[in-house]
Amino acid sequence: MTSIGQRFPFALAGKSRHYVSEEFMDISLIIFASGIVFGGACAILAANKNRDPLGWFALGFLFSFVGLIVIAALSPAEKSSADSRSKRRQGNGEFASNPKDPERPWLG
Repeated sequence: MTSIGQRFPFALAGKSRHYVSEEFMDISLIIFASGIVFGGACAILAANKNRDPLGWFALGFLFSFVGLIVIAALSPAEKSSADSRSKRRQGNGEFASNPKDPERPWLG
């Protein structure tokens, strides 16, 4: 009959009962920390380029250096027309001086 240490090498009978080695914990902590750093860098670059920072944080966290290279290589996104429409609704005082509207010729 085999002992439990032979069948399950991670479960040591008389020694400490760590199921995960310390080296694995160190490596996983380094990978997690680098994911946070690269994700943050991607989010900052994305915000500066008018792109979605949360999505780029996730991509930077998962793909680290590759995600950083991709967002650095992308050109800035143009502001969407929905942003300009919402600014017009707020009444920022910018009206066309001479609007051309064929359905309402009395406007000029």
